[in-house]
Amino acid sequence: MKRVFLLPVIIICTFSILSGQTFRISGRILEDKEGKPVSAATLLLRPDGKQTVSDNLGNYSFTLSAGSKEITTRHLGYRSITLKFILRSDTVINIHLQVSPFELMEVQVIGEFTKSVEMTPRGSFLVTPAAIRETPKLFSEPDLLKSLQMLPGVSFGKEGTSDIYVRGGGAGQNIIIADGCYFFLPGHLLGIVSPLDLDFLESAELYKDYIPSDIGGGASSIINLDFRKPHSDSLRAQLRLGLLSSGVTVEVPFKKINLDLTAGLKRGNYSLYAPLLKRIVRDDVGSFLPPDKYSFYDSFVKLSHESPKAGRISYLFFGNYDYGKDEAKTTGEHNDTLFKYTDGIVTGWNSMVHALQWEPPGNGHYNWKVNLNYNRLAIGRRIYSESESFVNTTGEKIGSSATLYSFYPAINNIGLSASLIRLFNKTTLSAGVSERFRSFISNNYATHSIDHVEGRNDLGGNDLVNATSLFFSVAAPLAEKFQADAGLRISGIIIRDGSFFVAEPRIRFSYKPGSLISLHINYVRLSQDDHSVEGSNAGLRTQLWLPLYKDFGPEISDILSAGFQGQINNNFIWSLDGYLKRTSGMLDFKPGASFIFDTSFVDMVDRINLRAYGIEAGLIKKTGKLTGSASYTWSRSKREWYAPEGLMWIPSTADRPHNLSATLKYYLKEKTSFGLNFVYQSGAPATIYMHETSYGEFFETKNNIRYFDYHRLDFSFRQTVYKRRFSIDIDADVYNVYNRKNTFYFKKTWDEAEKRYFYKNISLFPVMPSLTITIRFW
Repeated sequence: MKRVFLLPVIIICTFSILSGQTFRISGRILEDKEGKPVSAATLLLRPDGKQTVSDNLGNYSFTLSAGSKEITTRHLGYRSITLKFILRSDTVINIHLQVSPFELMEVQVIGEFTKSVEMTPRGSFLVTPAAIRETPKLFSEPDLLKSLQMLPGVSFGKEGTSDIYVRGGGAGQNIIIADGCYFFLPGHLLGIVSPLDLDFLESAELYKDYIPSDIGGGASSIINLDFRKPHSDSLRAQLRLGLLSSGVTVEVPFKKINLDLTAGLKRGNYSLYAPLLKRIVRDDVGSFLPPDKYSFYDSFVKLSHESPKAGRISYLFFGNYDYGKDEAKTTGEHNDTLFKYTDGIVTGWNSMVHALQWEPPGNGHYNWKVNLNYNRLAIGRRIYSESESFVNTTGEKIGSSATLYSFYPAINNIGLSASLIRLFNKTTLSAGVSERFRSFISNNYATHSIDHVEGRNDLGGNDLVNATSLFFSVAAPLAEKFQADAGLRISGIIIRDGSFFVAEPRIRFSYKPGSLISLHINYVRLSQDDHSVEGSNAGLRTQLWLPLYKDFGPEISDILSAGFQGQINNNFIWSLDGYLKRTSGMLDFKPGASFIFDTSFVDMVDRINLRAYGIEAGLIKKTGKLTGSASYTWSRSKREWYAPEGLMWIPSTADRPHNLSATLKYYLKEKTSFGLNFVYQSGAPATIYMHETSYGEFFETKNNIRYFDYHRLDFSFRQTVYKRRFSIDIDADVYNVYNRKNTFYFKKTWDEAEKRYFYKNISLFPVMPSLTITIRFW
């Protein structure tokens, strides 16, 4: 930990040597008519060869030497602008972009600025589908979360899953935002397929360093989604045929009424080949695969209208459905008695997002934004067992018994927010208010019946949570070479029998942002008023969402980070960061917690703290035929555990000391490209049971083992065939090229020869070739 604290000192000392006579160019990217900020615009600076991306408020900055300069802007849907000037001192240039009509024909050349993931001056990462198209993918699935797993400070969960752990936090501490609506989504097919399909998205931004005060809700990171927009002024459609899923998207612009419609639907294909798959794979793999009738769907619809009088109005629907049922019926006889047994499990989840966003017409200095949204998430599992006995000769029923465990909690969320941005010459001020009202429906219970006489144990009750937040922020240059971003978010949370107050200060100082070497230091406080409780064992991951209770307040993370960031000749972006993170108020199951005997969640959980620290290094090559990225993270993440002998610190689920990833993409021709991935990660902590008694199996300490180290190599080939009215993309991937037996989970297995149990390493994915065909019509 001392090494982490020494990092800011080393950085500051280094800068006293590197400082020179440089000047700063800064400003905002704005729409020409409405004066609204334009985010994710690319700015190219010549002859210095630098490049940057505007943030969510439209801000940009460069630090460079004096002389003749030229700035060129690029952004889909806006006219490119080139400005020439002579730099003699610090300068503020606000650039106004005009909306550009779309081309009717398909754009066949991918521009240099879309070939790679972008890192903004505030340390967030901007991902577009085009930027990661050549990256090898498991089953050739266009999965956003798996793409984020390759970034510095981000690690993944079990092999092949879409879980992400950011800077030592939990998987449930990463909150998603779309058009102002906050939500969390599980995964499909054992977590292998993410609902966040890249075909549905225009872009996504991961905030893990400095997080603006208008964004809240997650104790670890925020993922901001921008759903797909029309790319032409005529009807376009896309059909994707994949192994695990297939999908269709459409874009319909109604130019006469300034209305744009985009929509998409994805369906899982697992049920089509599940029976054959279970015959091919080993029994220890096929035994826990989803049932043959398992299915999932994802869909979205986005409508947007823009006019000088109404401003910009958009509506988003994002829906998800996941369901599987496995049931076995058996019979047996004893003397003159016939027994019939039914055992089954039903799993699934569903979610819907409705988000309405309005940006009234602005005057170039003031910009408003209003959001109204609704989100529902229900995650369920039902395990049941039934038995009946009959007189074999007469068919008379003798008796019956049944046991049911039902876990089907649901969360309903209504959100409302309004924000105002005030633009000055060099300073941007923003302020706003948000309201979130949530109802938690428990629906967790266990029943046991004998001859139709039923006993029932309800676990927990329904709860209401109301959170009101006020936030304001300021972004302004300090002196000649410094940039300051600061904000404060104040939240009041009311529950049925209590209330909580949380203040979240956030601040970032940067020196020479956008230059070859730029120093930054951050402090942010984040809070989360939903608890995600994860089961930790050597089997499959389970997750339960709980509301706040009087005895258990919100989760609060304090994160201090500092580091370097820079650009080299508009070709490379590099970063080096150290961080220290402390989280309080997390929940975990107590030893011996039981859904049968406990009557409330408060009886089942302990309140624990977490501490994490690490160093992250990243490099992105942005231009040329060969592009790619590399990252290495050394980190530790530990959490409290209440053992019988007292409080202990044990590795958390996210504790992966070493995490290395590298991605290369080579563009052989305009229509042909190749990709290569290499991933290495320390083995994940897991829990195995150490003792077996008449009451069940027990362990002394959670996360008492560690899986074997994980590594693999992936390869991809992309070929595009263009025709007059359509194109065909052929995506071929080979996952785990050298057939590494990476651990998916440990299975408890009986050794007949040794007369004892042992844990067998189960590897789910051997070398795995896959193919996806995508047809685009225009």
